[in-house]
Order: sequence, then structure tokens, then C-alpha cells
Amino acid sequence: MASFFTTPRESGSTPPSSTNLPNTPRIKILCLHGGSHNAPLFKKQLTPLINYLRKRVNSEKMEERVPPCEFVFVNGPLLNDGSLSYSSLPRPCEEDLDADKKEHNRQLREQRMWFHEPSSEHSLDPSKLAGVDATLLWLSQCWNSQLQSDPYHGILSFSQGASFAGMWPLISTEQYKCRNLRFEILINSYIPCPPPEKGFGNVTRQEHYEDNILNIPSLHVYGVNNDIVRAEESREVVKRFVDPVVYEHEFGHALPGTQECFNVVAEFLRREGRRLLEDYDERILSMQSQLKSLEFQAGSLIAHESEVNPPRALMAVIDRNAVGGWSGGRRVEPGGGAPCPEDFVKGVGERGKGGKQEGPDRRMPEKKEEGGEGGGGGKTD
Repeated sequence: MASFFTTPRESGSTPPSSTNLPNTPRIKILCLHGGSHNAPLFKKQLTPLINYLRKRVNSEKMEERVPPCEFVFVNGPLLNDGSLSYSSLPRPCEEDLDADKKEHNRQLREQRMWFHEPSSEHSLDPSKLAGVDATLLWLSQCWNSQLQSDPYHGILSFSQGASFAGMWPLISTEQYKCRNLRFEILINSYIPCPPPEKGFGNVTRQEHYEDNILNIPSLHVYGVNNDIVRAEESREVVKRFVDPVVYEHEFGHALPGTQECFNVVAEFLRREGRRLLEDYDERILSMQSQLKSLEFQAGSLIAHESEVNPPRALMAVIDRNAVGGWSGGRRVEPGGGAPCPEDFVKGVGERGKGGKQEGPDRRMPEKKEEGGEGGGGGKTD
């Protein structure tokens, strides 16, 4: 599993988030490669798009900015058993592999899949569509493991990965459910034909072809000259979604590296970023309301506890027999307690001196010796 950010990130630092990019939530996207691909190859294929989005994040024009994104690439759990030939790989990856035959063979052995299908024409028996359960378990763990701390928001997928991604939201089984999925970007997606009746959660064959069954924002990218996944197959997937965004291009089985295509993806992510920001604002207001409620409850508890068990520091002020930290005289008037605050800042010899005092004398009266001055008794006539 590897992450690729559209904002700069130093080694060992935390991923970019809405905390260091004010008012701009980070969109976290799970990326599923095509059949007979792997995560590093898919990452290389999407690098031009990611670099383009990085420029749009820092655009000087506010209307062109896109939210920062984190792309997380994962490998399919299954090894290629030959059901998809090497000739079905997208052209950009073919050119990279042909440069070195040895490297080509090594990478070919590492090709991964999301389910096994015996031919690139997708005309197979449902019982032979194997490996779906392993993929469901693997991706559900990836998706749900960070659901509370750092959740995924959407899925970007290609070919067989897009075929699986188009089916995943149909599952209602709690164990495998794709919780809180906000959007999908499906590139050259298709419906396995015939779709599996068994081994795919509780999804029926009819649900694969039901229209408007998924109310999830979606972007569908496919080529009208695609010989591997025909445009008609991708259009069948489009029908599942409510209000889908569709981008048809004149190329084959690849994501076009054109600015027009990149703009479509960027604008789709801008829209989803605004939706995410609106939800964040609502959550912030909700959290503020909860904090106010907690503050009121805490204040009530403190007041109740102080009434039942008054703190010693408080009693030192209001209890005449518990004047804490004061070694001087006490007040003579009823109530006792600590002296005036101004006495605290004076030296011991200066306390109670200097000038005529207003109000009652707060000093302890001096004791007079019996007999008065000169050893006499009391006052005599």
C-alpha cells in the first residue's frame, strides 16, 4: 500500500489535512488498478494526472483550485493466472515494460487481479469468476480500518478494478459494506458478463443491471475506440448511478493524458471538495453545540461538588477558623476571615500602619497590662 499526495509532504510528517490547509478538507482516495496490473504501475500511470492536480491545488486563481488529495494505491490480493494476457495492459505500461525484457518478466510475475476471469472478452461462466470473496475481505479491511481516524472519501479505479468498484456499493452485507463512500471515478469499467450469482455478498444478478440503484456521485471515463472494454460495456455501468458525470474520449484502453480529461477530473474533485467542506461545517457546528452542552454540565457538576465538599482554599476565605497562610492578626468584627488584600503586599512591620485609616480598624487590639502605666491600678479620682 502506497500513498501519493498532491501537496508537499516531508518524510515522517503527518499527511496534509484540513488543519494545516485552512477551510480545505483533504480528500482521501483509494486507487484500484486494472487486471494484470499492480499498485506501482497504476501509480506511474496516474502520475501526470496527480501532478496536474497538484498545480491546481496551488493555483493563484481561486476558481481553479482543487482540494488537496491523497491517493492510496493497493495491490489486488490475487496473482495473475493467465486469465488476462499481457496484451491487454494499457499502452503506457506496455511501453515501460518493453524497455527491458528482464524487468518486463519480473513485473509480469507480479501482476495482480481483483477476480479471475478466463478471457478478456468477459464471456465466462459465473462459477468461474473466482476470488471475489478474497478481494471483498481485503478491501473491506483497508477501507474500514481507518474509518474513524482517517477515512477514505472516494474510489478511483481502472478496468477490472473499476468493474469491482462498480459492484462493491451494491453489497449490503455489513461485513463487506463500503461505509461512507462519497464518490467514485470509474475508468473503463464494465459488468462481468454474465455477472456472478454466487460469491459476491448478497447481490443478485438482476441488481447488476438495475438502473439508478446507486445514489453516489460518479465520474465515468471511457474510450469509444477501446478494443478491450467496449464503450457499450462502460455505458451499462453508467446506468447504475443517479446523475452520473460521463466523459467519452477518442482513445483506447487508457486514461488520456490530455488537459481536457484532467480538467474533467479536477472539476469533479472540486465539486466533491465543496460537498465535503459543507459537511465539515455542519460537523463543526454540531461539535460546538456539544462542547457548550458539556461546558454547562461540567459547571453544574463543579458547583454541586463545591457545595457538598467545599475546597480548603475557598474555606480559608469564608471560615473565620480556617484562615490559611496568614500569620497576622485576624479581623475583630464578626465574620473573621482573611485580612484586606492590600495587607498582603506589605511587610510584617508595615501592616496596619501609615496614615489615617478609613472604616473600622481591622487590627487586633493590643492587650493592656493590669494596673496601667506606672504600676498603678485603675483610674482614680
